[in-house]
Amino acid sequence: MCKRHVLDVLYADEVKSLMLDWPSRLNIIHGIARGLLYLHQDSRLELFIKI
Repeated sequence: MCKRHVLDVLYADEVKSLMLDWPSRLNIIHGIARGLLYLHQDSRLELFIKI
């Protein structure tokens, strides 16, 4: 199975990128934000970020 980046899937084809409406995009953004909030506040995992 070939692994692809999510942006390649969403924006590689102009027709497919137009099919993703704004409510769907906002739903994806909301899900990502909830996941980050979980990792930041509720997860017992200790994440170290190097910058």
